[in-house]
Amino acid sequence: MIHLSEDDSQQYIIPPKHTGKEPIDDFQTELLDFWSWGYSDLWCNTTRSVFAEYIVGKVLGLTQDARVEWQGFDFEYVGSKLIEVKASSPFQSWKQNKLYSPHFDIKLRQKSWIPKEGKDRAIERRVANCYVFCIFGYGAKHLSERGNYDVLRLSDWRFFVLSTSRLEEEIGKRGIKKSISASTLKDICGDPLGHKDLKVAIHEALGLKK
Repeated sequence: MIHLSEDDSQQYIIPPKHTGKEPIDDFQTELLDFWSWGYSDLWCNTTRSVFAEYIVGKVLGLTQDARVEWQGFDFEYVGSKLIEVKASSPFQSWKQNKLYSPHFDIKLRQKSWIPKEGKDRAIERRVANCYVFCIFGYGAKHLSERGNYDVLRLSDWRFFVLSTSRLEEEIGKRGIKKSISASTLKDICGDPLGHKDLKVAIHEALGLKK
């Protein structure tokens, strides 16, 4: 069952947070069976990126409600602060001949999708107040190491956190327009963080109390 907003002018669907035990009519199975079939490839870029969002949301206590697809930011935090999560990795699920250099898309968008309005809204600046860059397999030296990593093992993830103002300052100095590399983020931030240090770093980037 779906839930509709109470906005009289334009209703939109509020996604319910399922448990996985919901029955699939006529199949004598449950929603968990679909999830297992459709989303078990955690190495896939799209699924792995959603898992990166989950890590950040879990650290901040923001996973009580279901994830909203296609909005112009990933999380709304304390004081209406907005957070954007980006993910990358030297690894892919397909056959690789070499390690990839992790990069993150930071191109400034001209429009932001507003699910509650059902349309794009023109924007002149970045919507988020803070960016969290997540890297699965950070520090891998050889392709042969791929089998040693597990997406569900949080110690295999590393993070860089930047306020939007700092990000814009740094990419402006470097003439970066479209994407930023992990090596550049290390130059800016120093060594990446583990997930246990993520909340403090986000609070600092947003100017919140630790």
